[in-house]
Amino acid sequence: MQKIRKNFNSNVLAFVMMIILLISIIILSFIQSEWWDDSAEVNPPLSKQSSQFGAPIVCEIVKYRDLTGDGRPNQANLQCDLAGKGSMTDLVTVLDKGNDMTNSADWIASTDFENDVWVFDYHGDNQPELIIDFKKDSSGMIANMYDVQDREKGLAYHFWNGELSLETDQPPSVRVVAPNGWWMQDLNINFNLDIFVDGAVNAVFQAEILANYLKTDGELDFQIHIRDLDDDGRPDIDWRTIKTDNPNIARLVALSYLTVNTKDDETPLVPKFAWPYLGNKSYGYLTSSPGFLGQPPIQIDWETGRILAISEFVASRSNESQWFVYSHNLLESDKVNEINFEAPFAWYDLAQDQDKHPELAIRSWYAPPNDPFFLNGRFPYAVNHIRYAWDQDNDNSWDYKLGLVGRHEIESIVSLSNLDLKMVPYEDLPSWVNEKSWDIVTFVANEGSEVAGEGIYIWDVQTPIIENYYVGWQDTHPDKNQFDGIMPDSLQTVLETISFGGGQAGSVGGPGSVGGPGSVGGLGNLGGLGDMLVSLRRLGYPLQVGFRAEYQHTLQDQVKLYLSPVDRKLHLQHAVEGTWLMTDQTEMVYLDTDNDGYFDTWQYKLYDQVISQLILGSGYVIYADDTQVVLKRTDLLPSLIEVQPPSTHEEWLDLQTILGFVRTASLDNDLKTMFDQFSGETWHISKATMENFHLASDGFHFALNLAHDFSSTGFAEQQLQGVTPGSYVLSYDGTFALRSQTSSNLSLDIQFPTVEAITSDAPVRMRIAATNTGLEDAKDLMLVIVGRTSEGAVKIGPIRLI
Repeated sequence: MQKIRKNFNSNVLAFVMMIILLISIIILSFIQSEWWDDSAEVNPPLSKQSSQFGAPIVCEIVKYRDLTGDGRPNQANLQCDLAGKGSMTDLVTVLDKGNDMTNSADWIASTDFENDVWVFDYHGDNQPELIIDFKKDSSGMIANMYDVQDREKGLAYHFWNGELSLETDQPPSVRVVAPNGWWMQDLNINFNLDIFVDGAVNAVFQAEILANYLKTDGELDFQIHIRDLDDDGRPDIDWRTIKTDNPNIARLVALSYLTVNTKDDETPLVPKFAWPYLGNKSYGYLTSSPGFLGQPPIQIDWETGRILAISEFVASRSNESQWFVYSHNLLESDKVNEINFEAPFAWYDLAQDQDKHPELAIRSWYAPPNDPFFLNGRFPYAVNHIRYAWDQDNDNSWDYKLGLVGRHEIESIVSLSNLDLKMVPYEDLPSWVNEKSWDIVTFVANEGSEVAGEGIYIWDVQTPIIENYYVGWQDTHPDKNQFDGIMPDSLQTVLETISFGGGQAGSVGGPGSVGGPGSVGGLGNLGGLGDMLVSLRRLGYPLQVGFRAEYQHTLQDQVKLYLSPVDRKLHLQHAVEGTWLMTDQTEMVYLDTDNDGYFDTWQYKLYDQVISQLILGSGYVIYADDTQVVLKRTDLLPSLIEVQPPSTHEEWLDLQTILGFVRTASLDNDLKTMFDQFSGETWHISKATMENFHLASDGFHFALNLAHDFSSTGFAEQQLQGVTPGSYVLSYDGTFALRSQTSSNLSLDIQFPTVEAITSDAPVRMRIAATNTGLEDAKDLMLVIVGRTSEGAVKIGPIRLI
């Protein structure tokens, strides 16, 4: 019995051992094949809530595999929706190189981005679109990113003994280095990164222009430095450089791009994938408009298998506390860098409402003396071109803009870590603009349109004006047609004969906002791009319906604005002329006929014909249309208040209060309504018209046309008693006088140079004075001079005198 019991115990023990062995074999077999298969959804730590560019990249674990037979998983197969289209048909394979993959239902917990290879297969067709080889070495965490350079060759790869190799032997298109890891200790995303780009990736503004120059060939094309100065998970500095020795590239686009957030309030990045920098195709290089959540900067086009863009980590636009620099000169560490081009473009929160919609934008274009990118280095002075745009009523639409041109060499230095820049400091730039004197000025007011973006482009001072008139190569001053982008025939000829085939061509682009950044000289074969630059340079940004524009081409003073008592609008002090394009057929024209710095004449035009006009000066306000002339005595001054453009929160509030006060009563933009708002003794002449009004410091005179049934009432009605219908000149110099109009009587006084003063191939100066002793204005006076030489007649002209 004891023997039987002993045999029984032995048999039970053997049976138990057999069961344990069998279970172990089954487990081991299962581990070696696919020891986890879970069709239930794994909850990733990423929200599935839709955003502007689709849902996050959602993945589910399908299986783990042990490729080496050591009992540990080293491959994870994921089923994903890479493009956020709601279809889990894409495959992601994770190959473990660090022997640290675990058997977890949470694939994020079992994988990492240290020593793994991630293979992304869009549509799951065994043709990968992206491979990321993650490494860790003494320089930190590294991600080598390979995309599809050739669709036929694809991204075939081998993974053996923990090493990745590609059949195409191509270098990575993007290399991301994080010295301190992908996350900070507090789990904030790390934004201290160095990124190296090889190939045609949209990594700088307008990089698409360079597409034909760039290829993934092992040579570095772009270098990007991202810095989070206080390690709070919000980047502060984004510095990018185009690495090239090709001079053509330096003339097509800026070489250096720097963006700085001054308030550490960058829009938080909302990851789409477990590695936070990776996302789908979204907005390209530039960031989205204000209010949107931050999108992952490394954007993949899954359809083509290309890394489409590495967008801004720090938004150059779409915020209200940042500035950026674009420079043709290469910005380098540990030296004082002279910036040429946008230096800087800055945004300000004048309302102090922190709504990420700036109320002030300043674009400061700068060319230092003898800048090779401005007139091929042939101009010995610095040139500044400023666009100063602000939103006065805080409705997220730009209301006013100044275009300024001057010569102010920049000497101040701004220091950023190991980068020193010659530029006006961000916090000083608004007041600096107000303190300086400016030579050419345009002022544009938005009269009811919605304008977003970088400011009001209309009537930016066009490149040909700066490169010809301002530098002294064009004698005649620009008029409103040139500010509208319509160049004189002489300049049109120059533009049309610019050679884009190489050699020393003229400069194109330059300080205006058209034609791309900087000046373009000998570019090689640009083809259609050259034609585009010439076309843009010719067209500019003309006046549009709903905008009012004014200009002064020889201000040489600080900029001041004034509020007119007539129309209760802000105007540019010392403006030569102004135009408000009210509709496609109608406009309001503003004139300063006595050159005292204030508009004195308002003309309402229909199809370029004056329908009515209002004039203020010499103690009178005068209204005239095609049926009447009305004079009213007034002690009205031409300005209610004079201000500079707002540069601080307090100045912005003060101007808002002033404008709100004067706009309480609507004038309907009608000249007769404007005239009727003033009280005073009136002289009304009905069935009469007015022409050729001339205002002087001591009075005025104009042509008065009286119909057969005219009538006169008011304080000076006796002036027309007994007067027969006809044309007269009514003058005022303290008293009124009426004279019959006489025809113009012209005489010319021409002073020719002496024969001795005339030399071959040298300009000849002649003095020509035209005098009109008649009472009728002489208009469109043209002069033609015909001389004779031994070779025959020589014609000069026609030259417009009036």
